[in-house]
Amino acid sequence: MNRIHAFTLVELIVTLLIGSIITGIIYYSYLLFNKQFIKYRENSEWINEFIVLQKALQQDIDAASRVRDSAGRNLILENYARDRIIYYEFKDSSVLRRTALNESRFVINTGTVNFIYINDSIRLVKALLVECKKGTDKTGAVFNKNYSSAQIINYQNEIE
Repeated sequence: MNRIHAFTLVELIVTLLIGSIITGIIYYSYLLFNKQFIKYRENSEWINEFIVLQKALQQDIDAASRVRDSAGRNLILENYARDRIIYYEFKDSSVLRRTALNESRFVINTGTVNFIYINDSIRLVKALLVECKKGTDKTGAVFNKNYSSAQIINYQNEIE
């Protein structure tokens, strides 16, 4: 008599149980990896936006003849060589950069914006401190403007 070789019911149940446990572990690992990747991508986008803002603002400050503040959280960069004025408006959820020709928006949360002047009588900005935040993380940047003595004297003569 020929016997049929087959698996018992207990062996099949154990195999299905082991397979479902492995499938659950793989699915949970995929979800965890995907969540971490999304968080990493968001942080990378935030850092990239901050670096682009930092480079643009520093280039504009370096090229400006004068840097003044307007209404507390606004910055005016005057470049008389190119007959150009650039406005920066620091809002809570973005930084707006406007020229006569175009407008750019940096989507980044700004905290405090502090202006440091040459002195009280000369309201030219010599340093700008900008704090940016993402959730509980904060970072900041300092932007400096160096004026020549001729620029300061010309500005003093204009305001007198």
